[in-house]
Amino acid sequence: MVSIRILKRILTIMLMGLACVAQNAVAQNLETAAQQARSALERFLVAWNSGSIATVRQVLNYPHITHSPSGLIIAESPEQFAQNFTMLRRQGWASSSFDEVTMHQVSESKVNIGVEFSRRNNLGEIYQSGFVFYVFTKQGDTWGMQYRAGLPGQQQIDETIKNQARMEATAAIVGFFNAFNDTDHNALGRVNHVPQ
Repeated sequence: MVSIRILKRILTIMLMGLACVAQNAVAQNLETAAQQARSALERFLVAWNSGSIATVRQVLNYPHITHSPSGLIIAESPEQFAQNFTMLRRQGWASSSFDEVTMHQVSESKVNIGVEFSRRNNLGEIYQSGFVFYVFTKQGDTWGMQYRAGLPGQQQIDETIKNQARMEATAAIVGFFNAFNDTDHNALGRVNHVPQ
């Protein structure tokens, strides 16, 4: 007759095996999501470089949000998404490239991607660089970009503005840690911009 102790061991081993299988399945799902989002990013770059607004609209998910310097621009449908490729061409744009791509967070239906990009002229020379943060989502079976927020490259920001931003950021960090270390919840609420 099999003892309770042996049955517990067998059950424990089986549960550990199931946990490993489940963990591997989740890891595989996340790897698949990352690959599919990266493919959607590449499709976006091809569409963008076509210079055709109709082509770009096809690779986005909606509602699509662009976080611009003037605020949020929300396109509820493809027809509402706008990009002025004529203006880009007047600036010398012929194509864009993704110089460095970093996955920041991955779930089965959403992937956050940071991209260092360059804009190139007709000779293939870089005339502008910057950083853009994208959120790719899976809607149904389709991956597409649903959010983007771009920043100019460091070389394009005036040194005075950078120094002011550093001072303000440092003051905010010091204020946060002073309030945190003093366990002053009211002060934390004033320096923390996360909804409480």
